[in-house]
Amino acid sequence: MRGSSRYSAFVRWFKIVLPLAALGLMSTIFLIDDDQIDLDLPPLSELSEGGRVTQSVLNADMSGRTDEGEPYRLVAESVQQLTDGMLLTMPRARLDTAEQGRITVVSQEGNYDGATNSLYLTEVVKVDVEEGSVQLRSDDLRIGLDTGALSILTPVDVEFAGGTLRADTARREGNLPLDDTIWFEGNVRLFVEGTPPHSEN
Repeated sequence: MRGSSRYSAFVRWFKIVLPLAALGLMSTIFLIDDDQIDLDLPPLSELSEGGRVTQSVLNADMSGRTDEGEPYRLVAESVQQLTDGMLLTMPRARLDTAEQGRITVVSQEGNYDGATNSLYLTEVVKVDVEEGSVQLRSDDLRIGLDTGALSILTPVDVEFAGGTLRADTARREGNLPLDDTIWFEGNVRLFVEGTPPHSEN
């Protein structure tokens, strides 16, 4: 198809640059609301040097609405608060949006770094976006909750309505909403229905 050919040429020219605006919403999904996780922690001054808080909440369930009024929910088998952030086991998040439909994120483990306000997901990360039938699969994903920066350092597979994309790594610099471009790098293969497969190294 003519439109698909132009799209393929665009990708080739920019060394595989794809603006996936839907993934920009991921930084909204993991809203860490301290008011909903009351661990009754001791003052940090009472901890020994190098000590770590090991109190945790089992079967954590947090829900609410974004500033735009869109409902979200984050559940986890456990949430363990550390001196430098939080450790989530089996986190599962859902955000219902007006423009992108339902967005879900699942991983085996999530590590929230309070110093950098970033979330690091590991071990079988799955992202599904209802609009466009977008499915992202990888083994790690780092998100800057303030900036929207994104980093995937393991092979990533993306399926969407009408095509697939595979790459060694992916990144987004993070300057939302001005720049939501995600760069796919390494051995990149793009397939769009109606066009021959295209790859870039």
